[in-house]
Amino acid sequence: EVQAALDEVSQRGSRKQNDSRILSLIFRNVPSNRVWTYQVFDRLRQKAMKSRANRISNNKSIVWFEVPADPRSLKFTSGFEPNFSNNLDLSVSRSSAYGGRIEKYRIASRNERIQYLIVAGPTHVWIVNPQALTTELSTYGLRSVDVITDEDLCIPGYEFFDNEGAGQIHSQIRDGLAGDLFPVDPDRTDASPCSEKMPVVKAFRRAILTSRPKLAGK
Repeated sequence: EVQAALDEVSQRGSRKQNDSRILSLIFRNVPSNRVWTYQVFDRLRQKAMKSRANRISNNKSIVWFEVPADPRSLKFTSGFEPNFSNNLDLSVSRSSAYGGRIEKYRIASRNERIQYLIVAGPTHVWIVNPQALTTELSTYGLRSVDVITDEDLCIPGYEFFDNEGAGQIHSQIRDGLAGDLFPVDPDRTDASPCSEKMPVVKAFRRAILTSRPKLAGK
């Protein structure tokens, strides 16, 4: 919900580039040698997830891949599948990197305990990390109750990939599932050869995208 609001506000007024005044309002500066989080960031989350009432799937991952290298083997814990008939809201923005109009669908799970944010552009579909539907927020604007998931579920349209095999970049896409280079950043490649094989992405396209006009050129 916060991301949609920020997207909408960012479209208002005159555009200014490199406005450093906003950085202190968004980022918290720490010493360069600090690699662990401050307690104000994680104490509330640790407390919340100790409560049995707050535990999402008993603090276990809600999704997994039966075959780690095969996106077609994606499975959900019963009840935590996206319910495409329960679309909570839709926000719209634009991205030159992704070719124009971007639609973000906030969709509840079948048991209505969590929500998914599924992003659709002219050529790409990807899933943002699911969130709980609880209302308690930390001072960082994040929910205190976390949803644990396999990170391979939530790979953006373009993601880091070690194209040269030099070991200098940690690949987020599995070998054999990387597409064309991202024209804006050569360290990223198209992740759709992986994501488009996931049953949940196929189901989203059937249930949502086939019922509205194509995005390209919009």
